[in-house]
Amino acid sequence: MFQKLGGAVIPRVVNLNEAPAGVLSALPGLNFRIAAAIVASRVQAGRFRSVEELWSRGLLPVPPGPELLERLVVTAVQDRR
Repeated sequence: MFQKLGGAVIPRVVNLNEAPAGVLSALPGLNFRIAAAIVASRVQAGRFRSVEELWSRGLLPVPPGPELLERLVVTAVQDRR
């Protein structure tokens, strides 16, 4: 399913390890600054293994709430390090 947001079509569920900053910033509780930090962390520290890592990596000031948790998924990953 998709959601329209300001003319953009955003998937109902977003893969944290694949989504660009523009898509992430459209999710509840995320702005473009946080979204860009998420993408940078993904590049520097490796792919996320859980949504909760947003908090443990210091990208969110508090653990993600239910409105964000229901919109994000993390697919099984194998880091390329």
